[in-house]
Amino acid sequence: MFCRFILVSYGTGVRSSKEYEVLVSTNSNSFEWVASSSGAVPPNAVIGGFDCSYHEPVYVGRTCVPLERGRTWRGQRLPDNGMVQGPIPGKVHCTHKCLYVPIEGKEYLFREYEVLALKCGLAPLPLKELCRNAVRNYLLQNSTEINGDVFDFDKEMMSKRCNALPLPTGLKQYCVGS
Repeated sequence: MFCRFILVSYGTGVRSSKEYEVLVSTNSNSFEWVASSSGAVPPNAVIGGFDCSYHEPVYVGRTCVPLERGRTWRGQRLPDNGMVQGPIPGKVHCTHKCLYVPIEGKEYLFREYEVLALKCGLAPLPLKELCRNAVRNYLLQNSTEINGDVFDFDKEMMSKRCNALPLPTGLKQYCVGS
């Protein structure tokens, strides 16, 4: 079945979007679901997005406990009508110490969940390093040579050049931060 939109939990509710990316792998053995709780994620967790308010990544997660354990921020429990079956994908927010999932128009949080992770030995660089590498590559591709050497940009110049990249503002700040 092909879905033309995605539902995402956001701000205690659910939003839909017609634009989204899908993680595809030719080797499903490269990934595993790792049990976790209370905002913890393994070091090789798959980043699913970026929270610009908190300047931190959010991770791909899913429910692993009975759905009746989920609740809204106001404490409302999910009705047991048998219509919703788990596991349900969502986002792990480390600062909020939970997994958020969109169910029936509301954002439900779970303190226990599973996180999608690359198996050992396949862990990617942290988001901050990936961003810095992307900026460095951009600067190198668009730099000027001086006496045969590539001009080394200082932090202020790096920040200016980073702002020219088509990235969310929070991600730019995170990238050029200390």
